[in-house]
Amino acid sequence: MPYFPSILKDPQLGISSKDQNLLLGEASSAWSKQRLNKVINGASFVAMASILAIATVLIKLGGLSSMPYTLVLWTVVFPLLLVGWHYLIFHIGFRPHLYRVLREAGHDICPKCGYILFTLPTSETKCPECGTQRSPLDTAAETQTE
Repeated sequence: MPYFPSILKDPQLGISSKDQNLLLGEASSAWSKQRLNKVINGASFVAMASILAIATVLIKLGGLSSMPYTLVLWTVVFPLLLVGWHYLIFHIGFRPHLYRVLREAGHDICPKCGYILFTLPTSETKCPECGTQRSPLDTAAETQTE
């Protein structure tokens, strides 16, 4: 999966690059307002650093030459853990905000998985991708997409 959601570049939605930036900005501001998000990121950073510090001490206590192992831990493993954690948090936390912003902008997509629904008949009540109940868009939003 690409880091930034490819749904914004989908030709079916027809979102200009200027609108893509506006939608991303709106979704990221909604995401960053969540206090829990900041707490989780801060706590995870401290937890990863603590685990690596403990591993460094255990290497030293084990009688191994600690310098090469410590360098590998802090220059390779720690940044990889941070990038992996951020990627995971991004996909879990950010995408629902982006899908909500896209729905508010009048694009008929699934609020859970981001599947484009406007090509489906209105009689279809569930998302074919994830099975989430399909909620109809407002009539004002539907007239914007036409």
